[in-house]
Amino acid sequence: MAWTYDGDPSANARDAIRFLCGDTDTNDQLLNDAEVAWVNNQITGSDTATTGLYNAAYRCCLLIASKFSRLADQSVGDLKVSMSQKAKAYREQATE
Repeated sequence: MAWTYDGDPSANARDAIRFLCGDTDTNDQLLNDAEVAWVNNQITGSDTATTGLYNAAYRCCLLIASKFSRLADQSVGDLKVSMSQKAKAYREQATE
């Protein structure tokens, strides 16, 4: 699936939603373009409408938190990866 972010939230709904929920790193892609478009369509009735950006970003943050919630915290020696903290952070981001 495609993942794109052109770095200009004012250019289109996809970039605005990605910007608002922090899904802007090509090396750490959280939702693909089709998923972002689907969420936007559920809210506005259009994949590209800009009338519900904050609501779409809220829902995308919840989806990202849900993805992280499925992953377990891991540790090897002193190295720890806390997926539960990432999930919690995205739930908090959603409410902001």
